[in-house]
Amino acid sequence: MNKEFLISRFTLFVLGTFIPKIADKVYLVAMPWLIYELTHSSFYMGVMFLIETIPFILISPISGVIADKFSYYKILMITLAIQFTGLLTIAAFLITSVPPIWVLFLLGFTICGAGACYWVVYNTAIPVIFKKEELVKANSLFQFSDTLTVIIGASIAAFLIKSIGINYLFLVIAFSFFITLFIIIPFKSSLSHLNKNLLKKKEGLKSEFYQGLIYVYYHKPLFYITIIALIGNIGNGVLVSMLVYLIRNDLGLGALELNYIYVAGGLAEFIALIIVSRLLNKFTSVRLMLISQVFCGIGILIMGLFTNLMILMIGFAIQNAAVVAYNITNRTFRQKIVPQELLGRVNGFNQMLVRSAFPFSGFVAGILVSMITVGNLYTITAILSIIAVIPFYLSSFKNISDEEAQTISNKIIEDKVTM
Repeated sequence: MNKEFLISRFTLFVLGTFIPKIADKVYLVAMPWLIYELTHSSFYMGVMFLIETIPFILISPISGVIADKFSYYKILMITLAIQFTGLLTIAAFLITSVPPIWVLFLLGFTICGAGACYWVVYNTAIPVIFKKEELVKANSLFQFSDTLTVIIGASIAAFLIKSIGINYLFLVIAFSFFITLFIIIPFKSSLSHLNKNLLKKKEGLKSEFYQGLIYVYYHKPLFYITIIALIGNIGNGVLVSMLVYLIRNDLGLGALELNYIYVAGGLAEFIALIIVSRLLNKFTSVRLMLISQVFCGIGILIMGLFTNLMILMIGFAIQNAAVVAYNITNRTFRQKIVPQELLGRVNGFNQMLVRSAFPFSGFVAGILVSMITVGNLYTITAILSIIAVIPFYLSSFKNISDEEAQTISNKIIEDKVTM
């Protein structure tokens, strides 16, 4: 394979990752901003947060299995087209009239449902696009693109809100997905070729899904880590769902200040990305995940106790860095101990279970904020999440090594799971 083609593949891969991810990050600012402008209601912001996150729960456990049955290429193209069409419809409504709130709820659900499927399949397709020896570089580029979009996404959203307005911003987001359609086209041959072989598999979707479920349930270290992530995501859901409301309503700040907070979080994520490999040399994977969850709670606690913008930036940075450290460690931990034949299904179930806390905590937060301040809600959530992790850290659970987890995995494969 010549050097020019390698450069072309990696360049297209970076563009295919960066453009839809930056569109996602801008959308995450644009939609709550729009809901606030139309309703000035924390309740409706919480409802939209719930509606947009539910698809990740419903679709995640089956997307990986679907990818084994149908063409990666077709799934990616269809989901991109759905996102483009949904966003274009929102833009059309905003430019010509004021859309009913139920229309935004419906389109938000559709757009995020297509996005959930797109990213599961996109990640599953990475080993198809690149050779085994290229995967480290490819995954590093993927994580770097994700972190970079966190750093600049809110800045771009704030700039576009100020320069072209929220109405035309959705038009820009829509065409980002339209451009991505053309970036995926060069990969059609390799993606289609793989799935001709996968179609020979005879297991049904239900059977394949339950294999991943059984594996996670009987692998106690993996199961406990998933529960801890579930607890952590309750705090994350409360934080993210009410951040715009905190900035605009409680503190009376605007897009620029929100941008500063998001940039601080993005820079912290990038730093965590750099140092997490060194931390894994000092701590077991399990211990590092527990520590990360504690610091996640500390970051939320800081944002609940203080109103100074600089301190809010520090709290958000601590929380974001801890989330990245946990996610990288957790992903690596699963890749080390879970057989490749089960990894997709395990990942799908893990994402479904963990993400289930996200929308419901955001929805409940929208209701609670009508009774208490966002700061008090952040404080209570942070304290409870830290307390929930302490028993795991004080036990011998934190000392489980990757090798011991691998031994448990082998035993489960022999006794419980047929691949």
